[in-house]
Amino acid sequence: LPYSTGWEDQFQSLCKYQHKYNTTNVPLSYGKLGVWVKKQREARKHQLIHGYEYDMTGKCTSTLTLERIEKLDSINFLWQGHDYTWEEHYQHLLSYKKEYGHVRVSQKYDVPKKYPKLGLWLTVQRSEGRKSEQKNGDESRLTKEKYDLLQRAGVEWDPLLSQFQSRVEELRQYQSEHGTLRVKSVHKSLYSWVRRMTKEYELYIDVIENEKEVGGERKRSLLWDDVRRQMLDDLGFREELLGA
Repeated sequence: LPYSTGWEDQFQSLCKYQHKYNTTNVPLSYGKLGVWVKKQREARKHQLIHGYEYDMTGKCTSTLTLERIEKLDSINFLWQGHDYTWEEHYQHLLSYKKEYGHVRVSQKYDVPKKYPKLGLWLTVQRSEGRKSEQKNGDESRLTKEKYDLLQRAGVEWDPLLSQFQSRVEELRQYQSEHGTLRVKSVHKSLYSWVRRMTKEYELYIDVIENEKEVGGERKRSLLWDDVRRQMLDDLGFREELLGA
């Protein structure tokens, strides 16, 4: 047989990987297939440097035969590794989720030998994902397929907004239990957050509605964002805490 069962099985796995991710550049972290791809590249590199080697009977000693090279070439196999592709970063993200139980990766997170530049990559994906959700979605470089893959992985497109939503829900529960948005200081974390939002809302009113100069410059408030402000308005935040 021209192909051993082991080699052929890995080749078929590579074909399936290519069909799913549109690349043959399998990351080493992908497991057996990633290791196998690396070995094919190393074998080919050795051949290009030293040529084909033969035993005393004239049989080629390389496991990477000409037939196998042609077979890999037929699926546009990448003989040289290059910078991490989207698919490689995505696999790193899934590995990260398996290890830590979430995909809330900070922008500066970078573990070169394990999760290289994963934080920066995910930050870019979030930015492109937000574009996809807006009216100008056509301007996003993130395809629907990739968007769906990230969505299934549990990516939050705006993690800061998700945190804000959690706080609003916490305040809603407090309001339901106590009949007011005036959080007592005994609830330290929520109390501090409500105080901060009150100040930011006052800043919004001064700068945007009353067109005042604050500290000599028009400082930006978190609540300039209509979505966040509306969440608070739905609770009656402005009426109760600002009297406006």
